[in-house]
Formats: sequence, structure tokens, C-alpha cells
Amino acid sequence: MKVKTILFSGLFALSHSVYSQGIYQPTQVCCDITDEILNLNVISAKNNIRGQLRKTPDNFYLYYLDQYADFINLLIAPNENKFRRFKDNYSAYREIMDDNDNDSPYYYFIKSTMQLQMGLVKLKFGDYITGINHVFRAYRNTRKNTEKFPDFYGNKKMNGLFNLILTNIPPFIRNVAKVFGVKPSNQNPIDLLEQYKTGVTGKKGLKVEADIFITLAYLLEKEPDKGFLHISSLDPAEYNNFLVKYFYGNLAYHARENEKALKVFRTIDINRTEVPFYPYYFLYGKILMNKLDPHASDYFVKFISETNGIDYLKQAHLYLAYGYLLKGEKEKYEIELTLVKKTGSDKTERDRDALCDLKSGYTPDTTLLQASFLEKGGYFTEASVKLSHYNFSHQQPVPDKLNYMLLNGNVALGLHDTISATGYYKETIAIGEKEKYFFACNAALNLGMIYESRGDLITARSYYDLCKDLYDSGYYESIIDKAEKGLARIEAGLKK
Repeated sequence: MKVKTILFSGLFALSHSVYSQGIYQPTQVCCDITDEILNLNVISAKNNIRGQLRKTPDNFYLYYLDQYADFINLLIAPNENKFRRFKDNYSAYREIMDDNDNDSPYYYFIKSTMQLQMGLVKLKFGDYITGINHVFRAYRNTRKNTEKFPDFYGNKKMNGLFNLILTNIPPFIRNVAKVFGVKPSNQNPIDLLEQYKTGVTGKKGLKVEADIFITLAYLLEKEPDKGFLHISSLDPAEYNNFLVKYFYGNLAYHARENEKALKVFRTIDINRTEVPFYPYYFLYGKILMNKLDPHASDYFVKFISETNGIDYLKQAHLYLAYGYLLKGEKEKYEIELTLVKKTGSDKTERDRDALCDLKSGYTPDTTLLQASFLEKGGYFTEASVKLSHYNFSHQQPVPDKLNYMLLNGNVALGLHDTISATGYYKETIAIGEKEKYFFACNAALNLGMIYESRGDLITARSYYDLCKDLYDSGYYESIIDKAEKGLARIEAGLKK
């Protein structure tokens, strides 16, 4: 795809000779356009880019922003035609930009950013070989730029993102990456992204971008409580940005601050975005499910019927199944379980979690299921009341007994009663360590976190190790991920 193809598309009514002396200028207008993109006003952003190109056709930063707008659009609304145009435009942009102003710290920063975006889009569309190749090239260019300009703020962003990606991909992919010399540095990705934020202070759109990346980092690092504290401390003006507001609710949901998540989502006007954002319906349904609100199912149905992607369909159908189970509609429950298996893909961790629940063959008792949702939402007192109504006995099915013990531990922990929580978790392990269910493994993880919070690192390590010993590939990935991160913290703490 040559430059003339872009010209034909009507994006740039400029002569090719203009491009030869371009430079990178992240002007205030560019920062404002970044804010528009992250506000999902993609059409307006692209119109503004066209207008700016007529005024400053030599500003290469605008080509990057045009790809950025298309990248965000593709991530949230996958489309094969848009994907083809994205690939064609990427080639044309690089033809314009390659070897121009390559002594600037922005040259490899922008190039690696565009390569990473291309790689991630290709991976999303199943083109794994070339997708990984683009990611690796982006990594190498980031390292090259870091060596040349070690203090450049853009390198903090890219190194933070790569550290985040490389510490959160499956171990077998991580090992393959190491063979090619692609591995994370010893720097904390959140610290690097915070440094990037410091570097863009005063640049509105870039600061919003930094806070969104930091938010994503906390989610991927399985630290939603810290992430919620971070996003709660932002400048109030940032909450006007759609993605900031969405991730505020997302972190509140994961931090068991369900009422705050609900309050935020009630203020979101989903109709004001210029591109459809279907994850809104999926997350809103989960927030309502934590309140045992019967209207939660409406949002899952809307998500399933309207999304043009394949991500999160399995978990959406699982939540619908649980909704029917709570209503006593067992036949519809079974139908939805079948759809968990048949629809969507297993690319996302959430969808693999849904398959984990399906393959366990466990149909939870409805009282325990209600208590589970309430506990996830941080409604610990209400969950405790539900559990008190459960007729526990040793004649109950093993998974129900284990679920009951684990839930009591989680609720006690939520109510800051770590002594009771410890007792419930230890009993869960005693009953369930030889069973096929994940409850004992999860209890060991929670005990590791309790003892770590007390400063008893040796005992914490023993429980994290036990969690790893009990872990099975059919369990939730987040369990082993948290255990391994806990062990890494323990080892670092014991070395001090």
C-alpha cells in the first residue's frame, strides 16, 4: 500500500514532496485530539487530524494519531474491513515516516508504538506469527531508543507497557519470548508509567492516557484495591473522559466497591460515544448481578445480541445461566451452559474462567450462589446473612461444603475478622486439598496474602507454595498468577 492509496482515500490532499522533511510535534492540539480519541469521539478526532494536516502537513505526530484512533476503534469494535484498511494505512504511514527525523527521540518512540499497536491488532484477529513479530520489533526499537535517550518520557511509557505485557502473558509464551531476547526489565511497570505521567504533566490528553494505562496496569497486576485508590485521586476534570469513567467503575467493581461502581455507571451516557462500546453492557450486568438485581440479565442479553466480537461471550452466557438458576429455571440454565461451551472463544481470561466453571460440573446451591455474588460486590453483611440461612451439614455434597467454607472465609476477611477467616480457609484446605475443585487452592492463596499482610513472610511463602502445589490447569488463572506474584514479593522482601 503506497502513499498514493492514502491520497486516493481522501485522507491527505497533499503532494508527496511535502513529507520529506517532517518532524514530530506533540502540540497542544495533538494532546486535545488524544483526549478525543480516549473519549471515544473517534470520528471527531479523525476530522480534526485532517484539518491539522492541512495546516501542518509536516507534523508526523498526526499520522500516529490517525492510526491511534483506528487502533482504539478496532479494539472495541472489531471489523474485518477496518482491519484490512488499518494494515494498509500502517504500511503507508511507515513509508512516509521511515528514515525521516530519525535523530529525534520521537522517531523510535512513535515507530515502536505503531508497531505494538499493529502487533496487538493482528493478535486480536488471529494473525499470531506476524503479530508477535511486530510486538518483538516494537520491543527492540524501544530498547534502542532507551539506550539513545534514557531520560525521554516516551520510553517510560513503552518500557512500562512491555514490562506489563511480558509479566502477564502465559509462561510458555514468556519462555519463547526470552529465547528471542525479549524479557521484562527489573523495573516495576506501574512505577514506569507513573514516570511517564510525570513527563506529560501539563499535556491534558497525554496525562489522561497515562492514567488509563496505570489503571490497566493495576487490573493486570491483580491489584484492584491500589488501582481504585489511584483512580479515586485523579483531577475531577479527568472523570469527564469516557474511558477514565469506565475504568473507574471497572476498578470499583474489582475492588469490591460495587455501590461506587454502580453510582459511576449510572452517570455514563453510552449513547454519546461515536463508536459502540459493548463492554459497558457486559460490566454493567456484572455490577447489577452483585446486587442480585434481576435486571442484570437484560444487560447480558444486550451485550450478546449487539457485540460484533467474540470476547466475553462465554462469561456472559455463564452469568445468564446463573441468573436462570437463581430464578429456579433449571432448563434455561442448562441451555445457557451449552452456549458457554459453543459460543465465543477462550482468548480472554474471563472466558477461560467461564470454561473452568463449566468443566467443574458443579451446580452451586442457590443460597451459596447469592452469597458469592454479594461477597464479590463487597456486601459482606448481606452475604453473611445469606450464609447463616444455609443449612450446612457434613452430608452436603463436597463442593457445596467447600464453597460454604471458602465463602465464610472471604466474608470474614471482608469484615476484617482475619482470625475467623484463617480458620475457615484452613478447614477448606483440610477438607478439599485432595478434591478436584479449586476451593482449597484459593484458600491457600488467601492465607498467603493474610500472612504476608501480617509480615510473616515465611508462613506466607509456605501457603503460596501450597497454592501452587494444589493448582490444576483447569482452575482460575488468577489464582496461580496471584500466588506467583506473591512469591516474587516474598523473595524480594526476604532479600532486604
